[in-house]
Amino acid sequence: MISYVDNKGNIVKVSKGISDSEWMSCCVKKTGSLKRIKSKYLPLRSTKREALQDLTLYASKKKWRRYIPDGK
Repeated sequence: MISYVDNKGNIVKVSKGISDSEWMSCCVKKTGSLKRIKSKYLPLRSTKREALQDLTLYASKKKWRRYIPDGK
């Protein structure tokens, strides 16, 4: 899964919503819980692929870097 690091150092990734029929872009909190990023550029999507495309374009626009976990 492709993830990004925002300008505040938070990890941002695509995740399923509560209904399991929608995908959204989320910020991973320090506790490990997820918080949806609400933006007109990151709408809820019906597929993971669509949500990831939105996030990739948004991250590029914001100049976020790709997140690479330690040990990989």
